[in-house]
Amino acid sequence: MNPNNNFDPSTDLVREDECDTLLLYLPGFTKENLRVQLTALGNLKISGRSQLPDGTVRSFVKECQISKSCDKEKISAKFEGGILYIRQPKVQTPAPVPSPAPAPAPKTESAPPPAPAEASDGGEKADEKLGEDKDKGKEAKKEESVESKRSGEGEVAGGRVVGAAKVKRTVVLVVFLLVVAVSIYVAKLSSLWPAPAPAEDQFGSL
Repeated sequence: MNPNNNFDPSTDLVREDECDTLLLYLPGFTKENLRVQLTALGNLKISGRSQLPDGTVRSFVKECQISKSCDKEKISAKFEGGILYIRQPKVQTPAPVPSPAPAPAPKTESAPPPAPAEASDGGEKADEKLGEDKDKGKEAKKEESVESKRSGEGEVAGGRVVGAAKVKRTVVLVVFLLVVAVSIYVAKLSSLWPAPAPAEDQFGSL
């Protein structure tokens, strides 16, 4: 040991998440007797010199390594109650910035359905209605003729022939229905053709 450095202080190292603290126990020393330095190699160099009341001189020089996670620019020292506290804050890594959520895709509006096509000419509707009336008249005639044939035929039930009176009534009914159907058909045809204009008088007034 160097004769000039005849004192070796005891130390403790307190490790925490945010900071490590080095403690040096220096009884009989004052704040003015201590010196804390940071060497070119990045180590802590603590030195001190004190004279006891009996005239004895005590001195020391001590070097300590700093942890790699220490922020050297924020190292601080405090002497209190015969203990030297050297705080070594750690480098704080910034929290990752969450990436922004993707913007929702714009909604696409569906085109409205095409409007149903309307008839451009009223005459076409009239022609279609006239054709439907004609078809209904033909179907009615067919049904009437079928009914007349069925009624006109002699029905045999239990060996008896339908009487001539019943056949006659059936024929009269069929003829009546035919006359009515023809009248309706002629009335519809006459409504489609315009009435002839009245003939002009060929003679002047006397």
